[in-house]
Amino acid sequence: MIVRPLMFVHFCTGVPDYGVMDAFMAWQLILRDEPEMQRLLDELPATDIARTPLFRGINCAVIDALVEQR
Repeated sequence: MIVRPLMFVHFCTGVPDYGVMDAFMAWQLILRDEPEMQRLLDELPATDIARTPLFRGINCAVIDALVEQR
């Protein structure tokens, strides 16, 4: 069986460029912080998930979540 990790990303709260993205690019972003991302991950079935590390991107504007199956 091949196990492929799933990565999903959200923009963080406090991103200084959010206004520009909303006004000029019509990006209606859903902003989340680490505790909110963790609550999303906690909804996954624990029997199927090996680990779910959270980390910030290199520019600290996004939070990455990596979901690894058991």
